Amino acid sequence: MGTIDGGANSIPPDLRTIYKHDFERSVDLFQSSLQEYEKAKEFNKKKKFKDVMDKALQIMNETASACLSKKSITEKDQLQKDYQNFLQHDTPNTLKRLNDDLDQLKKSL
Repeated sequence: MGTIDGGANSIPPDLRTIYKHDFERSVDLFQSSLQEYEKAKEFNKKKKFKDVMDKALQIMNETASACLSKKSITEKDQLQKDYQNFLQHDTPNTLKRLNDDLDQLKKSL
């Protein structure tokens, strides 16, 4: 198991497990919302999927330091950067980078 960053060592193992589960669910929710976002043609549907991705990313940010290794936190930070880039430039390349980030992050969990 990787080294836990920050003050996570003071977090009881059962709480750390809950945070990690919440983080993993947020990654899955983000990924499925991204897939639906790309399929959606209507602006309002895209906006709703974007809102879900934003909230999932917020949960990831809130739980990461309590349950992830430094390497996984770095991968989560890269996901966040690439997500912002994707929102500004929705291209096949930025979508691929975002999906690659998600796959890499899931592997590190």
